[in-house]
Amino acid sequence: MSEDPRDKKNSNNFVIIYAAIFVVAIGLRFALLGSSTLDDTQADLALQSLALSKGNPVTLSGEPGYIVLTALQFFIFGTSNFMARFWPALFGSLLVLVPWLYRDRLGKTAALFVAALVALDPILIGSSRTAIGISLAISGLLAGLGFWRQKRWLPAGICLGASMLGGVEFWQGLLGIFLLLVVMRMISPANTASNPIPFSLDSGWLVMPGSALITWLVLGTLFFTIPSGISAFGNSLVAYFSSLLGSSRYSTSSLSLAGLIIELPIVVVAIWSLVEGFVRGDKTRKILGLWWGLMLVLALLEPGNGLISLSWVSLPMSVLAALQLTAFFSHLQVENRWILVSEIALLIAMTSLSFLNLLRLVNNDFLTAEDTRNRIIGILIILLLLIAMTVLFAWGWSADSARKGFVLGFLILLGAGLLANSWKAAGLGSRPQQEIITASPAVVGQKELMSTVEELSRWKTGTASGIDLQIAALDLPSLQWALRDYPNLVTTEIFFPSLESSIVLTPISLNIQSQTSYRGQVVTWSSQPILEGITVKEFMKWVLFRSAPTQDTQFLLWARNDLFPGAVLP
Repeated sequence: MSEDPRDKKNSNNFVIIYAAIFVVAIGLRFALLGSSTLDDTQADLALQSLALSKGNPVTLSGEPGYIVLTALQFFIFGTSNFMARFWPALFGSLLVLVPWLYRDRLGKTAALFVAALVALDPILIGSSRTAIGISLAISGLLAGLGFWRQKRWLPAGICLGASMLGGVEFWQGLLGIFLLLVVMRMISPANTASNPIPFSLDSGWLVMPGSALITWLVLGTLFFTIPSGISAFGNSLVAYFSSLLGSSRYSTSSLSLAGLIIELPIVVVAIWSLVEGFVRGDKTRKILGLWWGLMLVLALLEPGNGLISLSWVSLPMSVLAALQLTAFFSHLQVENRWILVSEIALLIAMTSLSFLNLLRLVNNDFLTAEDTRNRIIGILIILLLLIAMTVLFAWGWSADSARKGFVLGFLILLGAGLLANSWKAAGLGSRPQQEIITASPAVVGQKELMSTVEELSRWKTGTASGIDLQIAALDLPSLQWALRDYPNLVTTEIFFPSLESSIVLTPISLNIQSQTSYRGQVVTWSSQPILEGITVKEFMKWVLFRSAPTQDTQFLLWARNDLFPGAVLP
């Protein structure tokens, strides 16, 4: 029997759309990937990789997969911010392909929507552009479970073995899935049909644990050349439980609110999907809602990693939203297309006018109480007028067309908001230092520091990196990473005047005492937005413009006096 040409055309269109989504995901994760230096969280891991690439002994932290893979890359291609973030960006991009493994359960159209939402999800974009192992953990675990469902034991084992090396977030994802299965069994112990993971294994199932073990050993130890990679796996488990209810620069409430705002377009559609799932008794949506809630609880118990800890929360939320989008667009036939188009245009125009009033309200610090009141009234009047005209469309022409036009216009606006947040999360906005993807402050002073150090080095040695430096009493891995190409760099816990270093970097509070005279300069090294205790208007400025009060980290750069023209040592 010959294949239906329409089915072949639909299949080709599906592949083309999926490929386009994958290209978008790659673009958002790799664009300007090396433009900003690593913060302290990322630099700590990158420095371990750098030490391994040079053959130096190092105690690996709980991110063996990232550290080992990046060490190999540093050994072959050298070091850079781009190379330090390459593997997370790659695995984050590959996550877009994972929904294809679940298309038999979701449907092809829903799998496309899931892939698109994963590609555009701001938190997943931010975590993919961060030099840690979370992308490996998420992509590997979900791909492994997807292959397991299809009883493809070898790729399932390889993916699961790789995900085990993903660090702390592997345990968060594994615990969330385990709790989901436990709760499902408790709620409906006799009903196993709703389980998303099959437990019936055929005669080839031993291939999976064997391939997982081999992958874990070979990848975690880099072909058994780094035995400490095995212990790093245990360190990741210890680090996960240590991070529960740990301290953070941000409170749980501020992180939750920031995450809600950043993910708001997806959250709105996911809640809509969940409500409809409960109304219609959809078991799949109920399971996804339960998974969403469990992952949210686990994420809130681990506030120390910033918004990255919400990465697992994004996944069930995206699937819920995709199911609702699929259901809506599959029933988009309307009685009157002119009413549909008119309602969409009306909604976008009126909402845009209201939004412009909001921007003026938030962005103007000199409005009087009366001006503020008028702006608020203007916002509300426009929205009330929109509602009134929508009611007239529904009453006078077609209620179904007006309703679907309103929903579709609203979805278009949510899509625009999602794109804006995705663009900012990718570090492509005007103030990337205002993002809080990780809990560490963003480095903003590298250009100033390197310009000064290189100028002094050329004056003294004739090369940009030949000068000797001492980092004294500064626990800043990002600073050590920025100066990694200086062979005469010494890091000490206290200042050693006997070294007579040409350049000394110290905390602001440390006044160096030495027989050699130095000149000091303050360097603002890193900056982090303050979301605690700010006003509603200040928070809205951060939401709309990424502009908030900051807490800066500064240190002193001391240069020996004889480095300057005309100066001599005492």
